[in-house]
Amino acid sequence: MKHLSGLLIGACAITIGCSDSSSTAPRVPPVDHDVQGSWGEQFATSFPGNTFLMSLAESSGVVTGTGTFAGEAGPFGSLAVSGTVANSALRLQIIYNLEPHAFPNSRPDTAQFVGTLVAADTIDGQLTRDGSTGPLQLVRLRINDPP
Repeated sequence: MKHLSGLLIGACAITIGCSDSSSTAPRVPPVDHDVQGSWGEQFATSFPGNTFLMSLAESSGVVTGTGTFAGEAGPFGSLAVSGTVANSALRLQIIYNLEPHAFPNSRPDTAQFVGTLVAADTIDGQLTRDGSTGPLQLVRLRINDPP
């Protein structure tokens, strides 16, 4: 019995000693260049066929990018993105360009996004399009995608 309790104590000590202490380390607040990279909409529920993807670059607070969007059985096309980031506050103009072969008479549609880098891999904000405003959360798409 002494031998068994000694093994249990030793196993606990090893487990504690080898545990990942990074989960208790303070999180580093995001910085402006963390907006760089690939982003996608975080849907609260799964909507098959819906996508909203952007690839963003940042230089001295100026943000540029491109992307794609699609709705289930709905319009699809490309995105042109421009804006600014300062002190984790992000302001973007997003131009929706419908696929010209599928929608030959369409005109670009412009939306405004105002958000905050709440972490290096999460942007929370509001998207205003067609007079309606709603929440939009973006998440980094690739592990180790350079900020």
